[in-house]
Amino acid sequence: MTSFKYYFFFLTILVFVSCRQDNSISTGETTDSNQLTNHNASLQEKGDNVIWMTPKQFTPISFLNAVVRKNDKDTLINVITMVDDFPIDWVKKSDIDTLMTLIKSTKRCNCFLNPLSSYIPTNISADIGGYAIIFVNSFRQKTKIKMGLYSCPKTEKQSVEKLTKWWENYNKKK
Repeated sequence: MTSFKYYFFFLTILVFVSCRQDNSISTGETTDSNQLTNHNASLQEKGDNVIWMTPKQFTPISFLNAVVRKNDKDTLINVITMVDDFPIDWVKKSDIDTLMTLIKSTKRCNCFLNPLSSYIPTNISADIGGYAIIFVNSFRQKTKIKMGLYSCPKTEKQSVEKLTKWWENYNKKK
C-alpha cells in the first residue's frame, strides 16, 4: 500500500508541474485559462490530441524562453515537462545566429523532463548555454535532438570553443 501512495504522490506532482506550464510562452505573454483552452482547441481541430507539450509547439528560441525561470528563486522542482520527440530539422539555420550568442550563457533555467521518466531532478538546474549547445550541435551534425528521460544540460567550455571555431569556419564558407 505504501508504494501505491508514493506512486500516486509522484503522478500528482507530475501533473501539477505540467499543468502549471504556459503553452503560449513563445510569445512572451502570460495567459489565462481561456487562452489555453483556445490553444488546445485549435490543436485538436488540426487532429492533434495533445496531452503533454511537444517540441512541435516551440521553436528553439521559444523553448529557451519557456525554460527560463520567471523568478530567480530556487524551488525543489525546476523542470519543464515535454515529450522527447524533436523533429530532425527542428533547429533552423535562422535560429543559429541567436543560439550562438547564447552558448556561453550560464544563466540557470529549468531542466527537461520527459513525462515517462520515473525520476524528477530536484535541487538542480540547467544552463541556457547548455541547451543552446545541444541545439547548435543538432543543426551542425544534422541529427535529431534526444533529451532522454530528463536532461539538465550545463554550459561546457570545451563545447563552446568547438562551436565557436565551427561557426567561424561556417561563416567563411558563405
